[in-house]
Amino acid sequence: MISKKRVSISIQQGVVKIVYATIKGKVIWIDDFITISQKEFENFLKQEKEKRFYLNIYFDEMIQEIFSFPPAKKSDLNKMIQIELSNLYPQIELTDWLYCYFLLNERVDKGKRKKDISVFAIPKSSVDKIIKLFLTHKKEIIALCPNYLPLLNLIPKMDFPAIYFYKSNSINSTILLIKEKRIYLVRNVIGNTDEVGNLDIQNINMTINYSIQKLKIDPRYVFIIGSQKISKKLNILPNRPFVTLLNSTINILNNVADKEKMDEYILPISMLSPENIKNSLFSNIQRTPHWVCGYLPLDYKFLKKLMIYIRTSIYIMIIMFPFLLSILIFQITKLKDKDFYIESLRKNIGEINNIWIKYQSVINNWNKYAMAINMINNSTASFSPNEFLFKLSKTVLEGINIKSIKIEKKEYMFIFSIKGIVKGENFTEKQRKFRMFLELLKTIQNINILQKKFSFEKGNFNIIGEIKIKSFSSKENEIEKRYIY
Repeated sequence: MISKKRVSISIQQGVVKIVYATIKGKVIWIDDFITISQKEFENFLKQEKEKRFYLNIYFDEMIQEIFSFPPAKKSDLNKMIQIELSNLYPQIELTDWLYCYFLLNERVDKGKRKKDISVFAIPKSSVDKIIKLFLTHKKEIIALCPNYLPLLNLIPKMDFPAIYFYKSNSINSTILLIKEKRIYLVRNVIGNTDEVGNLDIQNINMTINYSIQKLKIDPRYVFIIGSQKISKKLNILPNRPFVTLLNSTINILNNVADKEKMDEYILPISMLSPENIKNSLFSNIQRTPHWVCGYLPLDYKFLKKLMIYIRTSIYIMIIMFPFLLSILIFQITKLKDKDFYIESLRKNIGEINNIWIKYQSVINNWNKYAMAINMINNSTASFSPNEFLFKLSKTVLEGINIKSIKIEKKEYMFIFSIKGIVKGENFTEKQRKFRMFLELLKTIQNINILQKKFSFEKGNFNIIGEIKIKSFSSKENEIEKRYIY
C-alpha cells in the first residue's frame, strides 16, 4: 500500500497548530503534532524542509448569505451571486473578496424551478497576506480554506438536518447546521470553559431556534465533534439530544506524546482526509455537484501552473539534451560535405561567367527586332467588345437584370465592370441565381473575376474582372525583365 506524507497547518487567533501525518489508504496516521505562536510561524516556514502544505485559517471577517436563483450555468451563477452580494453590501468592493458557494437544494416555487445557494465570502487581503508569507519562503499551498470547511470531511452523510459543534479551545467554538453534507449555517461563537459549558449550550440552543424560525429547518440532533467533555455543572439543558461524533479513520502512532490533546488538532487533521485529497475538495473546480470553493486566488493558481510548466520544461530539456547534441554533431558533419561541394562550384565560376556573356549577346540581338514583333502581335491579338458582349448575353439567366457594362483597356488586358440587380422571392433564391450567373460568367475564355459584391436585401450586384490578351512578345519581354533586371 502506497503511503504519502502530509503536513497540515491550522491558524486561529495567534495560535498555529501543525500536524505531520501519513496517509495509508483511507486511514490517517498521525506522526506528530505541535503548537506554536503566530510570531514563531515565519521562523518555522524558514526552517521546515517540507515544501507543500494544507492550510486552514480562522477569518475574523466573513459574509454568509442564502440566495435563490433559477437554474443557470456556472458562469451565469457566479454573476448572479456577485450582483446579490453587491446589492446587500454596497459598502464593500467585491473584487477584494473571495467567495465559496454551496448548492443546498432544488425546489419548485409557483411552477418555477429554483436553486437555493449558500454563499460564504472572506476578505482577499487576508488570503494574500498568508500567500505572500509562503511564497517568501518558497513554500506551496496545496489547499486553503476557512476553519469550518474541513469539518465536512469528518461528518458522515445523513438525510436529516443536525447541529454540529466543535470546540477548538476554551474560547473559540464553531457551530454548523448541516443536512446531507450541505452547510446551511455557520456560527463562530465564544465560550468560557475547556468543557462544553452553559454558554456553549446557550449558543447551540439559539442556533436551533434561529434554524427553526428563519430557515424553517428543525435539527434532529446535536453532534459534538471529537471526544470533548460535557461539563457536570450545566444549568441549561440542550433543546435536542447530544451525540459524540468520533472518526475511526484517524490513528495515532505509539511514539506520539500527548495523545489526549488530539481533539485540539481536529481542524488540521480533517484537512488531511483521504477523501479530501482524492477529490481535491478545496480546489476552484467543481468536483462534486453540491459545492464550489474558490478561496485560492486565480493569480496564485496561475503562478502554481506556471511553475509546474517551467519545471516540466527543464526536465524535458535535460532529457532531450543528448538527442539534440547528436543532431548538432550530425549537421556539422553534413556542413563539411557541403563546404567541399561549394568549393568545387567556386572553381567553375569562370565557365558560368562565359555562358552569361553569350546570353547577354543573344538578348541584345533580340531587342533589335522586338518593336516590330510587338506591332505584328498587337495587330493580330486585338480584342472586340462585341464578341465579349455576345458571350455575356449567353450567360444571363432569368431574374438577372444587367443595368450597365463598362470596359476599359489596360496593358495586355481589358478591365470590365458589370452592374445589375437580381430578382427573386426571397434571399435564398436571389443568392442562388447570382451564384449561377457568376459560374456561367467564369466559363468565358480568358475571364478572371477580381471582385464581386452582392446585396441580399436589395439584390444589387457589382462584378469586376479582367480579360487577358497577352501577345507572344509580351511573354518574351517578361523573360527579358526576369533575367536582366
